[in-house]
Amino acid sequence: MRMGNIWAPLAKAIAAIGTDRHVDCLIDLIGADIDHDLVTVTRYSATQTPEFIKHRRFSDEMVRRYLHNYYVFDPFYA
Repeated sequence: MRMGNIWAPLAKAIAAIGTDRHVDCLIDLIGADIDHDLVTVTRYSATQTPEFIKHRRFSDEMVRRYLHNYYVFDPFYA
């Protein structure tokens, strides 16, 4: 863990609570400590198609394909 890198992103995430920037700041906070290639923040429902809240380095075309074809195979959806 690179704990020294998280304090500024943590402060920004806390300051952004209740704003439209909060999810972006949470993504930045996680990224400050965990290397990643792409990010998706997805809301799953037992009765509805998943909803992408945010995505980075995951194209709109991939979102469309996922929602049109592949989400039914996702273990998080099941």
